[in-house]
Amino acid sequence: MLLRRHRHRRGLDEGVTGRQLREWMLRHGYTVQSLGVALGVAERTVYRWRSSSGIPKYVELALEALERRERDHRATRRGA
Repeated sequence: MLLRRHRHRRGLDEGVTGRQLREWMLRHGYTVQSLGVALGVAERTVYRWRSSSGIPKYVELALEALERRERDHRATRRGA
């Protein structure tokens, strides 16, 4: 969701940039290797996305799903 809000705030129609992906990875504690594992892609693919001017829409959707999973996991742990 953070990625989408940021894009709308800037009024951009294109997808998430490599810079935004790097910032997202830092905020959520992902390395290139761990994000590759989480998304089922090779490390070189993540490196390519990080250095590009835009990443595919399906990657943005996958990142949003990872954010939801993290939120759900935290909520479950608090309730336990």
